[in-house]
Order: sequence, then structure tokens, then C-alpha cells
Amino acid sequence: TMAMKAHLRSDRPMLIALASNDAMSQNLSNISMMLKRKSVYFLPMKQDSPKNKPHSLVAEFELIGDALSAMSRGEQLRPLFL
Repeated sequence: TMAMKAHLRSDRPMLIALASNDAMSQNLSNISMMLKRKSVYFLPMKQDSPKNKPHSLVAEFELIGDALSAMSRGEQLRPLFL
């Protein structure tokens, strides 16, 4: 967490790979605030079990190489939500 805070203070690029059972309920406002930051990038994500865990999101970890390449160009890998 301290490393992330330091990156945010200096606007250094940061890639977040999210995995949360509560991403689309209480935590959605925090996620949306991070999406607005120019130096924060997310690994594309999807619901891992829409029926059993309707609020969950999990990163597509196999896309990490593509996401890092996009981040190095200052771009968010799209689509963000699969």
C-alpha cells in the first residue's frame, strides 16, 4: 500500500490487477475514482461467477503482458470489462 501511495503522489504509472468479491457494490466508487487518475491502469477484468457472486470482478491475468505494453505507451488496455 505504501508503494502504491508513493506512485500516486508522483504520478508514476501503476498497473492494478483487481480481484474482489465486492467490486461492483461498496467498492465500485473507489474503483471509479482510481479509473479517473491519469497514471493508474487496470488489467482487464470480468465477473468470475455472475450467478454465485454477482458483485465480484477478477482480473484477466493472462493479459498482463499486453496491459504492461499498453501502459508503457500511456494507454489503458481495452476493453476494460470483458
